[in-house]
Amino acid sequence: MHGWNLALTGNFNNNFGITGDFSGTYGGGGSMYTYMPGPKLTANLPAVKPFVHVLLGGATLGPSGLTTTAFGTMIGGGFDVGHAHLAWRVVQADWLILHSGGFTYKSNARVSTGLVLRF
Repeated sequence: MHGWNLALTGNFNNNFGITGDFSGTYGGGGSMYTYMPGPKLTANLPAVKPFVHVLLGGATLGPSGLTTTAFGTMIGGGFDVGHAHLAWRVVQADWLILHSGGFTYKSNARVSTGLVLRF
């Protein structure tokens, strides 16, 4: 599936922040939207900024008109390159666990890359 990812992080200091992560994926006649907040730890190294996060929230899955919601957990991290207001997220990889209707789905992964804007 292909899609988009948007994450907004409010930092309390150089290493700890709270992230709100939103994404949409599409393919095979269906879609999935996730909306998950949680803590993010970042190491502010000279050349790269590796990070890890644990996000808890929800997901909406299904084809148009036949959607279902699920509780979601996303565990992952990645690293950014760049120091100024514009950086590159080289990779972000997340393991997505979904729980809905008494079933738990653990074989979901998300990998993304893109621009990082810092204010």
